[in-house]
Amino acid sequence: MLLISFLETASKEAMEDALASLQKLISRCSSFIVQATFGCCLNHMDNEYSHAAVIRFPSSDDFKLFRESIEYKNTWASKFHPIVERSLQLHFTVDPVGNQLM
Repeated sequence: MLLISFLETASKEAMEDALASLQKLISRCSSFIVQATFGCCLNHMDNEYSHAAVIRFPSSDDFKLFRESIEYKNTWASKFHPIVERSLQLHFTVDPVGNQLM
């Protein structure tokens, strides 16, 4: 899970571009990503973070492969780092429930 708070000075276009770049990267890495979801906080004035991404990987090795990829590092450095006030990355190991993606 990735929680993000953008700088107040960040333009809407820069935020949309950063999130779209992450979505493109996830699409290119779909062979080792089970599911990805993005969203924004509906009441972000009461919350430190305004946006979130939840990305599921089939294994911790696949997660590590994604996180250590040059593409991920470049996307974060060029698109997110200049406009992010704070971010929080949470890593959980979860067992699937049922056999359908939700």
